[in-house]
Amino acid sequence: MRTMILLSAGLWVGATACSEYELGSDGETTPADGSDPAGPDTPDGPDRDESDTDIDIDNFPLPPDFDEPPPEVITECTGDAPQVAPTQLAVLSWSQTTQSGIITVNQTGWYHVYNTYLSESGAGQWNESSFFRIKNAARPAGKPYFANCDGSDWIVVDQDNFGTPPGSRIYIGSYWLEAGNNELEMNHYCPIFRAGSCPQHHYSGTLTCDSDSVNSVHFEGDGLCLVPG
Repeated sequence: MRTMILLSAGLWVGATACSEYELGSDGETTPADGSDPAGPDTPDGPDRDESDTDIDIDNFPLPPDFDEPPPEVITECTGDAPQVAPTQLAVLSWSQTTQSGIITVNQTGWYHVYNTYLSESGAGQWNESSFFRIKNAARPAGKPYFANCDGSDWIVVDQDNFGTPPGSRIYIGSYWLEAGNNELEMNHYCPIFRAGSCPQHHYSGTLTCDSDSVNSVHFEGDGLCLVPG
């Protein structure tokens, strides 16, 4: 599979793709062979340990094949890592807290999404944390499958406060991508912390989300890696 990725400001257009699933009269998708997509364990799918992460179970286009988050850090990209034009998204703690771009893929499906490390200031900025949404016609809210913040989002916590982290890419969430254009939305963590959400991901000290530190977070388009789920 060859995946082309383009990040740029603009609108997104979703596209649908054929699959081995059929749409029933009740609007639910089921495999063409008549088997139960939820699996034999529970009505909602295979048994999962939800002690550490919440799972978004609303409006699945198709059930994913995975039941737990992938490794948080990888050393090399085992999925698609195409070369793209130099493109960067950046968000700050107080201003420019959200930026958007476009991901264009050839094949519809679930993907574990990785990027090169988003934090780069070491102990100079302690809360370079962020979260992402990938929006399309099938998943207009763009929420990830796994969540570690209020059941909605996957916070990518500042990784380099205590030195250079291992590996080369950090997990930013598992998302449904439609063939064609998908909107990538990058958000800074500090505004939701200041609103009272998900304090467990905040580093206390002199460079908090309440300080005047910019706590800048950077997304590199040419560091993107999509691992099919």
